[in-house]
Amino acid sequence: MSCSRAAVLLLCAAVAAGVPAPSAAQSQADVPRITYRERTLPNGLRLYTISDRTTPTVAVTAWYGFGTRDDPPGRSGMAHLVEHLMFQGSRNVKPNQMVEIAEDAGWPNFPGSQSTIEYDALSVYQEVPSGSLERFLWAEGDRLRGLVITDSLLNFEREAVAGEIRREVLDPPYGGLPVRLQRESFTRHPYRNLGSGNLDELGRITLEEVRAFNARFSRPDNVVLIVVGNFDAAQLDRWVDRYFGSIPRPATPLRRERVEEPARTAERRVTEYTRGRAPAVGISFPAPAWNSPDIAALRIARQMLASPGSARLTRLVQQQRIATRVAVFLPPRQAPGLLTLEAYGTPETTAEQLEQAMRAEIARLRDEPVPEADLERIKNLLVTERLRQMETHVDKATTLGLAITVQGDPEWANTWIAQLRAVTAADIQRVMRKYAADSNLVILHYLPESARSAGQRPAGAERGNR
Repeated sequence: MSCSRAAVLLLCAAVAAGVPAPSAAQSQADVPRITYRERTLPNGLRLYTISDRTTPTVAVTAWYGFGTRDDPPGRSGMAHLVEHLMFQGSRNVKPNQMVEIAEDAGWPNFPGSQSTIEYDALSVYQEVPSGSLERFLWAEGDRLRGLVITDSLLNFEREAVAGEIRREVLDPPYGGLPVRLQRESFTRHPYRNLGSGNLDELGRITLEEVRAFNARFSRPDNVVLIVVGNFDAAQLDRWVDRYFGSIPRPATPLRRERVEEPARTAERRVTEYTRGRAPAVGISFPAPAWNSPDIAALRIARQMLASPGSARLTRLVQQQRIATRVAVFLPPRQAPGLLTLEAYGTPETTAEQLEQAMRAEIARLRDEPVPEADLERIKNLLVTERLRQMETHVDKATTLGLAITVQGDPEWANTWIAQLRAVTAADIQRVMRKYAADSNLVILHYLPESARSAGQRPAGAERGNR
């Protein structure tokens, strides 16, 4: 998904390497519209198509309206597990059969279907030869009709998910920082769920539970199908009606519990310990849902903190030399979410130094108008990023899919650049004052184990610490 942690870390690496910002000529180019067609089938499935007859390929993407926020209480990792099981076959499609179909059609080295799961949605996608479109629609429809979930497959994928948790969260010295910061930043909303899962809870998920979860959410009225590329529109409609339209819509409406996160009234501080040799600090503050008019200004504020040309947090790395890397995240969310900052120190650094330097940069965005030259540079960078998100069929499908499933409006894919261009320096100060007030901050000090044995605790850590 856009705004993934990996993408932002790569961007931070580019800053450190001195990659130049895009030229104004590059970035002021007109951004092409995504011209799409939409229709809703009687069973509730929504179909969006984008025609591009210039290539012999087509992307088929399916967006399911569930994510890790929907994990049942005590069953963290359920949605992640279902994502894995989607590739273990359905009633008429065996595992890896899609690779065989693509290779038979002259598509060597086909990577197979791929997927992304986030807090609000799961997407499955592939780009294939146009001549194979019908077979892939058939396979995607069969996946929606019902997965094959057995005890042996469940145990196999449970271990695969557990391996990801160990590799990405538990084994790296600082892998738990983003997870802990996310969890401590919410008190009630299911965004506090552990996205990848919890090993103990994952181990307690039963075959009946995972089948029931999949049956609840994998239904036509909870799916958006997006097809982009070289296809005949009339023929595509017939295939979609054949392979998707006959899937019955459940009689019971799909209900998703609405949980409101209470407003913060005071700064919250948390201390955690790591096997690493240096401290790290995470700071979060609330951000609105992705369909808020404030998001455009916050996106620019995030870029101001972490992007080439105006990367204020990189001063901690390049000038002050108290951090080895920094990162800032503002992921797309259906409900109010977070903007988070991370800074990873050196063995000579203290957590207090990192925190004060990070807070100083937050305060600058609240209290000082952004220079117009910096503001224009960031806008140009975001326009260039938007152009790059239009390069492939899968890119276009992803942009449109996020607009539909997270922002709630397909036209947002065509209007958000105009929203960004309209942002003023005063808008940035306004949203930072609104969301990044000191009373809204959650501060996580991630200290070396040696600090625990020495009894070191950051000032105020006793307040709200668990």
